Amino acid sequence: RRPQKGKEMLGYALRQSLEAASLDGKVIPVGEAPEDGPVLEVDSSQAGVAFDTIIQFLAARAELKPVQVAARVVVHPEGDVEAAVHAPDVILDEETLASVRQAVMLNHDDTRESYPGLALAEAVARIHGGRFVAASGAEGTTLGLRLPQG
Repeated sequence: RRPQKGKEMLGYALRQSLEAASLDGKVIPVGEAPEDGPVLEVDSSQAGVAFDTIIQFLAARAELKPVQVAARVVVHPEGDVEAAVHAPDVILDEETLASVRQAVMLNHDDTRESYPGLALAEAVARIHGGRFVAASGAEGTTLGLRLPQG
């Protein structure tokens, strides 16, 4: 659906998603809690679902459970606000990262247990005029939303 935008802060939605996943035993937040960041025109329910999806994806892809994650909110010099989650123990190759960005649902081959892909989070970023952040390397995987301030 079209976003029902209000004046919200991404850090608040990100913290709520982290808390819920932590209570479920899926993740262990490490480091400082993400700051609120500036007020944006954003649909907080859609942002929350995007963060839930990102965190569930990282938890499902981690070999060690619960997965340790760090979260941050950063304001870039050009004014975009990025809210992202980093999992140092989740390493994805470029091809896998590209394919999961387009997937709505995935499943583990051995257990057939399903978990969310990243297509929903990518769509939330796009309909808010932003972009989905996805990077993976030897230091782990970072996923998030980068949205315009104005």
